[in-house]
Formats: sequence, structure tokens, C-alpha cells
Amino acid sequence: MMPDETMRSLESFGPGTLLWTQPKGSRRHFELRAGDDLFATLAWERWYSDRALGRAAGREWAFNRKGVWNRRGLAEEVSTGALVAEAPYTWRGPAAIVFHDERRYELRPANTWRTKWELLDPNEFPVFHFHMRNKLLKYETEVALTPDATYARDLPLLLLFCWYLVYLTNQDAAAAAS
Repeated sequence: MMPDETMRSLESFGPGTLLWTQPKGSRRHFELRAGDDLFATLAWERWYSDRALGRAAGREWAFNRKGVWNRRGLAEEVSTGALVAEAPYTWRGPAAIVFHDERRYELRPANTWRTKWELLDPNEFPVFHFHMRNKLLKYETEVALTPDATYARDLPLLLLFCWYLVYLTNQDAAAAAS
């Protein structure tokens, strides 16, 4: 992120298409954009770490993974250190995002190759879709927000946490294949 660049609020965007971009292939740093407008960033503290920091419209979350047999992704509010949401893993990867108030969003692959993912709200309506594309050693992922996304509580956190989980699931699959 440029030092003088400010983030826009996702609430001002509405339904439409955003893009997770990786400005430099050598860094695990991503920006969520629509054209020149910046909405969120996600960056890993170190290359060989699962811990990442996500920022969107004045808020900041820390993401991490814990466990070996009972693996789960964690999202914490940086300002308070409070655990906000968890994502338990199955053998296929993350299956859901569960908030502390027990709201549950389903995160699932939408194709066999796991290049397309979708998030369903507690009523099983799609909130957004990811479509991943590799671009010469960089990631680029199209994010299609549905009209129901405007009603989703915690939309910035959901976009950040889902991208964190999907990206790491893709990295795990690539490591296992090599």
C-alpha cells in the first residue's frame, strides 16, 4: 500500500467485482481493489509463517492457523486481541467460518480444481465468489460480491479471512503436489 493511499469502505461499493492482487510475486502481500480504489490489504509478517495481518477501513485483524489434527484458522481483532471467528478444517480444507455469536458461514470450493470458491451466509445465500488465476508467479483473484453481500455483517472481515484461508489452502495443495 502506498503511504498516502487511503482505503475506501466496502459499504460504499455494493454488489460488483473486486480484485485481490499481489503487487509483487516475491511478497505475500495482497490488495483488494476495484480499479484504483483500495478496500483492504492482507500481508504476512514473515514468508514461512501462517500469521497475517488484514486491514480494511480503519480496522485490523490478525489471522493464524493452529493445530495439527484439529486444525483451525483463527481471526482476532488486533485492537482488543479478542477472538472474533474460527474456521475448522476438514480433510478438504476450511469448511466454515464460525463467529463468536455462533453465526456460521459456509466456505466451499465451487469446482474440482479449487480455483473457484464461494461463501454462503447462515441462510445459505451466496455472499461472494472467488475465481483464482495465476499470473506469472503472482496471484490474482476476482471477487464477485452478490446483492446479499451488502447485508452481510462483517463483510470486510469475511473477505479477508476467506482469502487468507483459500490462499493457504492453495499453498498447502501446491506443497503436497511437489
